[in-house]
Amino acid sequence: MLKDKLKEDQKAALKSGDSALRTLVGMILSAIKNREVEKRTKLFKTVTDAAELEKQSELTDEEAIEVIGSEV
Repeated sequence: MLKDKLKEDQKAALKSGDSALRTLVGMILSAIKNREVEKRTKLFKTVTDAAELEKQSELTDEEAIEVIGSEV
C-alpha cells in the first residue's frame, strides 16, 4: 500500500537526517490522513461498526495518488 511505503520513506529520511524529504513526506501523509478523516466523517452516518468504519475509511492507492496530485 502506498501509505505504508510513504511511512517507510519517512522513517528512512529521519534516520538519514534528510530534513527536506522528511518534511515533504510528512506533509503528504498529513494530507492523506485529512482525506481519510473526511471519508470517515461521511461514512459515520451509514457504518456503525468501528472496525468496519476504520477499514472503509482508509484510502486506496488511487485515492492517495489523487491527494498527492492535489498537493502539487
